[in-house]
Amino acid sequence: MRFMQMYSVYKFQVVRICRVIEIGGMRKKFLYLVLVVLVISALVAKSNEETFDSGVWPIDYNWQGSVDSFIVKDGMLWSNAQFVPGKLQLQKEFFRYQDMEWSLHVHLEFNPSSTNKLRIYFWSDSSDLIHPNAKSYFAEFGETGNNDTLRIYYKNGAVNQLLFKSTRPLMNNASSNSCDIKVTVDSLGLVLLQYQPNASEVKFTDTMIRMDSIRSSGYFGMYCLFGTSSRGSMYAFDNVYVGPVRKDTILPQVVNVAILSPLQINIQFSEDVNLFRGVAKLLPMQYGIQYYEIDSINPKMVDLRLTKPIQRGLLHSVNVTGFMDNACIVTGK
Repeated sequence: MRFMQMYSVYKFQVVRICRVIEIGGMRKKFLYLVLVVLVISALVAKSNEETFDSGVWPIDYNWQGSVDSFIVKDGMLWSNAQFVPGKLQLQKEFFRYQDMEWSLHVHLEFNPSSTNKLRIYFWSDSSDLIHPNAKSYFAEFGETGNNDTLRIYYKNGAVNQLLFKSTRPLMNNASSNSCDIKVTVDSLGLVLLQYQPNASEVKFTDTMIRMDSIRSSGYFGMYCLFGTSSRGSMYAFDNVYVGPVRKDTILPQVVNVAILSPLQINIQFSEDVNLFRGVAKLLPMQYGIQYYEIDSINPKMVDLRLTKPIQRGLLHSVNVTGFMDNACIVTGK
């Protein structure tokens, strides 16, 4: 992958610089080394994201597998195979950071099944993603019936252990299905999973997963299995990112306040929030807040329940503090 190419180039430069700089002793040598490593880190973080906007495929020479059976079209990476039974896989090696992030957009122009399915491998210890002896963590769409949930497995040789299954179908449309998936794993193997189906405003979050067997660098990739020839050109991917966790530094913002009833006010934030130390005050102060809660369907919404009905004709304002987003960034006012 591009990281390995960059690393090789800059590794040579580091060695070269360290040999040239002898005046000033080890301290100066160390400072130059740190500077070059920081430059490498910035370049690597940028290079690990692929949006396919250039129209060029392959983007680099580090993608392996069924490279010739994919094309870039309309700013996305599409499968392009017409043979059956079909097995396509793309994979590339990645560097293991202490806190890792995998994210991508998946689009399927069919309803997946047990014979027409997709796997996203977050980590595999083998470049052959489906090797019978490989260890891996992967997400899968495609099962018998119409459930078509998102499932995440840990594979250890011949044994697939189910780690997670979504509570609702995500890919059950006959002709157009999409899902944004984001997985972050910390150094202890604790996982934050986020998925958002079909460009809806509803984003689901789950933290009851561990991926604590990822101890080293490995392979990320996509595996497409299809038993119908027309399915061979109906898998698409976009916004693929594998690398260090990208930090969210943007505060949640209040974008709308609506009076739903004399005793209920709805506050809409710019992103999903949780209560944390959330405090909301309605002015004038004679209107007390009985309680407030996050909307269970859309976590951008917070409902305030008042102790007294709002009177008509008065100017009111709402002060909001302490609500936290998924990156632990807390609102001011």
